[in-house]
Amino acid sequence: MGVMNKMRDNMAGIMIFLVVVFVLTMSVGGLVGGADITDLLGGNQPNAFTLVNGEEMSRETFMRSLQNERDNIRERNGVEPTEDQMLQLTDQVWETMVTQMLIQQAVNEQDLTISPEEVRYFFTENIHPSVRQYFVNENGQFDYNAYQNAVGSPEAASFFAAMRQQVSAIVPVEKLQQKVIAGAQVSSAEVRSEYMRSNIDYSFDYMLVKSALWKDTEVETSDDALKTYYNENIADYQQDETRTLKIISKEIKTTASDSTRAYNLINDVKAEILAGASFESMAQIHSDGPSSTNGGYLGWFGRGKMTPPFEVAAFDATVGEVVGPIETQFGLHLIKVEATRNEGEAEVEARHILVEVRPSETTRDQIRRELKNLEFLADEIGFDKAADSLGMIPKVSNKLQQKDTFVSGVGSFQSAVRYAYLSDLGSHSRVMQNENNFAIFSLSEINPEGDLPFDQAKASISRKLINDSKLSKAAEAMGNLLPEINSNANWASIALEDRDGIVFKEIKDAKANVSTSGLGKYPQIFGFLENVRVGSISSVIKTTRGAAVVRLVSKSDVNEADYDMQYNELYKTLTQTRQNDAWNQYLISLRDDAEIVDNRLRLL
Repeated sequence: MGVMNKMRDNMAGIMIFLVVVFVLTMSVGGLVGGADITDLLGGNQPNAFTLVNGEEMSRETFMRSLQNERDNIRERNGVEPTEDQMLQLTDQVWETMVTQMLIQQAVNEQDLTISPEEVRYFFTENIHPSVRQYFVNENGQFDYNAYQNAVGSPEAASFFAAMRQQVSAIVPVEKLQQKVIAGAQVSSAEVRSEYMRSNIDYSFDYMLVKSALWKDTEVETSDDALKTYYNENIADYQQDETRTLKIISKEIKTTASDSTRAYNLINDVKAEILAGASFESMAQIHSDGPSSTNGGYLGWFGRGKMTPPFEVAAFDATVGEVVGPIETQFGLHLIKVEATRNEGEAEVEARHILVEVRPSETTRDQIRRELKNLEFLADEIGFDKAADSLGMIPKVSNKLQQKDTFVSGVGSFQSAVRYAYLSDLGSHSRVMQNENNFAIFSLSEINPEGDLPFDQAKASISRKLINDSKLSKAAEAMGNLLPEINSNANWASIALEDRDGIVFKEIKDAKANVSTSGLGKYPQIFGFLENVRVGSISSVIKTTRGAAVVRLVSKSDVNEADYDMQYNELYKTLTQTRQNDAWNQYLISLRDDAEIVDNRLRLL
């Protein structure tokens, strides 16, 4: 009976999966979203929400998937996702659906299918994992008897019909994955090297000539060198399109009348309680705090747990007394102490009612009207002149990319970013609002995607070339020391002729997968140590801090029995990592080669 209940409980999730798969595998000819056949045949879909290589993702399909994920978050967390969480979720769902479409297109292009015989195989001889998960015993193992009983039950017919469709959708994708990761193999030498990284202890000496021993003024860079580097590495200096907004904003904040309204309300609530109303029921009706559903119950707390004004009032009150209103940064509180105890540390058990002091609709309307005056005047004479005539000084936003949500000066404001990317240069918006501000925006600058101008790249190129030159000087100095390093066992006595500050350190029992003091993590250093005999000295090794030379003092032996014991798990882990990397790189290549039309800004 438990297995049948579990199958019934999961039917909704299975059907959602099937609906998504069905929509994502429909061809353009399936008339997704009700497009006109002539538009589709001609490749013209001006109102498409998203096109992936000509295939449409409709707004309705996207919104259904987004709502499903929103419901999942609400079910897991018990609260609605915040605005910022919803912005992230919107992007995640869209990215996931685009990836699913690209995968399905690849499956179709490679004609990867599942035959009726294969379907039978996954339900008889080798039960597919997506089916197995519904038939596990208390030890987490597949219960074949429970599965067989379900197969023979008429009640399970609809469940297995749905599962056959699900397996039929999954297996072709699994075939694609197997093709992609087939070459992602790991050698025995790689397994041994990975074992050594985690288990072999190395003791070694190193000398380091730091790049910082040379001042910036000791190396030369010219404009010609900077421009040559810029031209030869132009692919590294690309910029996405950015847009900049001028902003006139008004913070939505409380007024004296808002405070009076809150005080009047909480005093009325207190009067009703003193007249006989239940504190718990009044908390459920009027309190803005999260404890309202529990009648304002806060439980037991000691000193230092609450904000100071609240704490003082609670510990000064007598049992059964209703005190307040008490003002804190959260609002106005009524407090009722239900009990006290003093077992080592004084504690009180209390309930409270919170009335937040927040801007009323009247306050909001007053703020909105101030900006409406600017909006109407800007319609007549333009944004800049209107702001100047009203004595308003615009702020300038950060450079906004299309996926940004944060706008400097006004915080999270996705609708403002959407406005920036749907508007013409010099235009201004209507009055808009987010959680804390009303604002009017004017699009003041558009920087197209493409090469970052040399003047903007110049500073970072100069910094790189200076650092590279200083590192080269450090490497040259270390190279000049090599004869002495190879002949003098006492490295601590070795110094540079023209400057102080060379570093000598003795490192004991270091592992390759752990950062080395003063050096950081450098695989090439441990690659050298792994393959040489005790006493061997490296050539000059460049690091981000300078030029180093290392000398192997000792290293522990490989515990062959332990290595043999760990081999299979290491091989499995390395193989899985390499296969995941291969699959992820394949997905990136699909995305890079795809033609994607993204109309979310216009249609959301």
